[in-house]
Amino acid sequence: MENRKYKIIIIDDNQAYIDAIKFLFSKRNDIEVIGEANDGVQFLKLIETVTPDLVLMDIILPGIDGIKLAKMAGEFGHDLKFLGLTMSDNPLVHTQMYQNGFVAGILKSHFFEDFDITLRMIENNETYFPVLN
Repeated sequence: MENRKYKIIIIDDNQAYIDAIKFLFSKRNDIEVIGEANDGVQFLKLIETVTPDLVLMDIILPGIDGIKLAKMAGEFGHDLKFLGLTMSDNPLVHTQMYQNGFVAGILKSHFFEDFDITLRMIENNETYFPVLN
């Protein structure tokens, strides 16, 4: 899978956080950011026009939270892989992500350290929720 280029969209209400992730990914040749959104409405419009390999989804968003958005995307027939991003280290939050179909859930504060291992786990069809381990 070394030659694979992952198409990713990022959903977060903090534009500076999106920009930081995009900057990190711009230095890599295995990831392409194909879209971004700051809220659920933007996300739902976005997935009508692009098909990502992975969705990086903030859990706390204005309006519709990330867990409900993931459910809605599935109800609309979209088969997407969600990686939840959160500031919460509360195991209940991570359990909710897991129970609602997220393939991973990592702390925003550890994103830059945890992303590569998360991607490897997802490639191997495994889930990754370090707060639960």
